[in-house]
Amino acid sequence: MEKQALSNNLIPDRRSSKDDLSLTGFKIGNLKINTQLILAPLSGISDLSFRTLCRDFGCKFAFTEMLNAASIKYKSKKTKSMLSSNRKDSPLGAQVLGRDIDMLLNAQDVIQKTKVKLLDFNAACPVRKVARRGEGVALMKEPKLLASIVKKLTSNATIPITVKIRSGWSKDNINAVSIAKRLQDAGASAVFIHARTKEQLYRGKADYDIIARVKDEVNIPVIGSGDVFGPEDVKRMLTQTGCDAVLVARGAMGNPWIFKHSQYFLKTGKLRRISTIAERIKTIKLHLGLASKLYGEKSAVLRMRLFLPLYLKGIPHARKVRGILSELKTKKQLLDMISTLA
Repeated sequence: MEKQALSNNLIPDRRSSKDDLSLTGFKIGNLKINTQLILAPLSGISDLSFRTLCRDFGCKFAFTEMLNAASIKYKSKKTKSMLSSNRKDSPLGAQVLGRDIDMLLNAQDVIQKTKVKLLDFNAACPVRKVARRGEGVALMKEPKLLASIVKKLTSNATIPITVKIRSGWSKDNINAVSIAKRLQDAGASAVFIHARTKEQLYRGKADYDIIARVKDEVNIPVIGSGDVFGPEDVKRMLTQTGCDAVLVARGAMGNPWIFKHSQYFLKTGKLRRISTIAERIKTIKLHLGLASKLYGEKSAVLRMRLFLPLYLKGIPHARKVRGILSELKTKKQLLDMISTLA
């Protein structure tokens, strides 16, 4: 087991107040990333409509939803649609999940023929059905196999290959540092690290010391992930870990403002908040319109049921809205409902 992690409260700052935290960007391989805030590949969330919305609020680099290599091989229509994009949706990354190298290489070939600029290999997903297949974070228990897969992907690459990992499998098996070194040797252009173990899933606090120690031990860029829900969290991760960028995941759900607000905070030291219900309602309407163009009215309304409680969090009388979400079938019903909150 690697060195025991420190409490976040005890982590010394890796950057001084004089360091540039204004989101100036960095490079992954030969790809210039003009930001230090990246939208994560969220299954069922980061589709084209959500990415477009986030880009309207300052997101400069985003991932598609996580893609299954097997689904790509068998030409799943749903998976193919996940790679749909537009002119505004650039630069774009894709993340692929799998274990079988032939399927992964096939998926890589398909993805590299699209407008995707970066391919991330998922060795972090903690979902039970994924881990049972030996995929996602389960590969961290097989370091040699993981490194072998990444080496084959980098040998076949026309775009930079990165890897997402976790701290480890459990508190007794923290191996992110040694894994990151193997990935660097295998040719990975960067490593994303979610600072929780598989056993934690998304519970408890992310341990930023893990990210800091990975950053200390490798020469490739390190992008941190975990507990990023607002501008102060973005600054805390950059400062405490010294990481090159921050991956925004759940913190962007119902909160696309996190990108422009974080940019403003890092530049000025001043916080901006969404202060009016009207702002939230306007954004809900924008998101609904984008989703309707992509899926049609019925599917868009069903999809928005997931987001509405997050958009309306903290708004007076929002509880009554959450109570009738399952009854919403049309755009008119949804818009009439949220108009009662204004």
